[in-house]
Amino acid sequence: MKKIFLFAAAALLSVSMFADNISCADAIARIDKGETGECTVQGYVISIYEYCNPTYKNTTLWLADDPKADKGTFEVYRLPVDITKPAEIPVPGDKIAVTAQLTKYGSTYETKDKTIKGYEILEKGTATRYTEDDMVIGQVNVADAIAAGMKLKGGETSYKTYEVTGYLVSIAKDGSFKDKKMSFYMDDDATKDKGDFEAYKVKIQEEAKKGDKVKVVGNLQRYDGEKGTTIEIAFGTAEIVEKAQGIENVSFQGAKAMKVMENGQLYIIRNGVKYNAAGAVVE
Repeated sequence: MKKIFLFAAAALLSVSMFADNISCADAIARIDKGETGECTVQGYVISIYEYCNPTYKNTTLWLADDPKADKGTFEVYRLPVDITKPAEIPVPGDKIAVTAQLTKYGSTYETKDKTIKGYEILEKGTATRYTEDDMVIGQVNVADAIAAGMKLKGGETSYKTYEVTGYLVSIAKDGSFKDKKMSFYMDDDATKDKGDFEAYKVKIQEEAKKGDKVKVVGNLQRYDGEKGTTIEIAFGTAEIVEKAQGIENVSFQGAKAMKVMENGQLYIIRNGVKYNAAGAVVE
């Protein structure tokens, strides 16, 4: 007997208990007619718009009636999932049934926010499924994030969510702070002028500057371009962990370093390690 996850009621029920099992095309037609009541929409997962976030316990998917479609026609918006059962979280290739009210946001036909009552996987595809490890946010430095990203295929995005902490070393082209978004490069060494890890159009509440220690959260992506491979987090979130004040490049212990003033104290940062004015390592 097939089961459906009901998160609001924390119970398991059959999708057949809900009225009106319809296709994506039918859902779109109903919305155009102004019929947005509760129904169960069936379709194939074509792509993931927002990967499963272990913190928020939801994912956003694009569905289509044709499993071989190039792109989805109907969006399942913020589908609540049970992160204790990662193998039961929908992935591309699955055929699913989702029960919710319908709506249209701009040009997007989708489930209405916070009205999803449950979902059922009718058929499982052959795509890689989530694992228990994917449900634990990976807290890594920049070097480890790059190493993890290099294991992906070109153009692939990780199912796993990562929290990458490092220093902002340069602003990307057209990446200046605007509408609370920025694009910038990061490195574990604050003295670098160019990093190999990019935070692309991430949401951030205040402008970050060179030398700031930042934390970026999202899914890793691998981009293989003409100039080489870039590992990045695109459209994630970011925050400033520690502001760098009074930045100045200096020579320290025979190598390039950076002098910073933080809360009135002088520090030297070299190869990602912080030293106080006396030359001792600061934890």
